[in-house]
Amino acid sequence: MALTLAEAKQETVRIQKSLVALIPEELCSPDRLPAPGSVKMTPVAGSDGSGFRYPGSAAVRLVKDADGQAIVELLEQELRAQGWQETPMPTVSQPKRRLFANAVGYETIISTIDRGDDLPMVVLDVWSPPATAPENFNRFVDKI
Repeated sequence: MALTLAEAKQETVRIQKSLVALIPEELCSPDRLPAPGSVKMTPVAGSDGSGFRYPGSAAVRLVKDADGQAIVELLEQELRAQGWQETPMPTVSQPKRRLFANAVGYETIISTIDRGDDLPMVVLDVWSPPATAPENFNRFVDKI
């Protein structure tokens, strides 16, 4: 049975929520950002025509002096413990950035944003494997 977009979203959100739950509550700002899955996203067409990927994105605002990179490393360690495979994907601003993929094709990048002019944030981007869109799905306007 093929993965549906609704199922892809459900699992993507579950992964994000399970990672967010690992962030110590005392490091989370009371100024909350939208919860995983609460913002509708536009699925992305697969490059090989194999369906659509659900692009889940969530962020957690931290308290002023929290070490965002230490939280990223904690979450990455959890992914490793769950058997996710990692590939280095460094950028100038995120030299330790990694892409993690699990056995069924979900991928995630966890990063931190700390600009100094706002509270630090941990960003959890999770993409589903290709999924089947519902009938009459319009990839240019439909969001889930």
